[in-house]
Amino acid sequence: MSKHTLCLILLLFVIALWNPAGGLRSVAGQSSLRIIFSRTPINYDNETGHFTLGEELTYGDVDGGVCMSYDYFVFKANTGQVLSGQLQSANSRTIYYVIVTSIYQLPYFQSCRNGNMGVIEGIRAFNAPTTLNWTSVKNSTYALVFFVFGYYSGPVYFTQ
Repeated sequence: MSKHTLCLILLLFVIALWNPAGGLRSVAGQSSLRIIFSRTPINYDNETGHFTLGEELTYGDVDGGVCMSYDYFVFKANTGQVLSGQLQSANSRTIYYVIVTSIYQLPYFQSCRNGNMGVIEGIRAFNAPTTLNWTSVKNSTYALVFFVFGYYSGPVYFTQ
């Protein structure tokens, strides 16, 4: 096969996958477009993926202790779009994460004592480097939430 034939085949392949609405079409229904976050943790470093869990819930009037440290990313995704990346904690502390299918589920993280965490499905944990590979089931706004029970000031890493 000549170089010209090979180049023509490659060009036709790219044209076949091209999506006028936004770049290359995915194979097998998944979009390879990078997810853009509309909200990140305040101290998130986009280059290193480093951040801390900057939000805290306290027990309030009872003893003022921290019951949960958390933070989150908000993003829009189209059906079939993939959010992938690497997750890591610095000191092997177990960190939980979940992608909530609606930002309206975020209030479940706003109280220490109401037991609402049980209504959120898909909570995962990591304490070693972990790969996140999630596919959007519908066009919507989502939140990727990281949390630990109790106080945590150590770093968390999330890189796409």
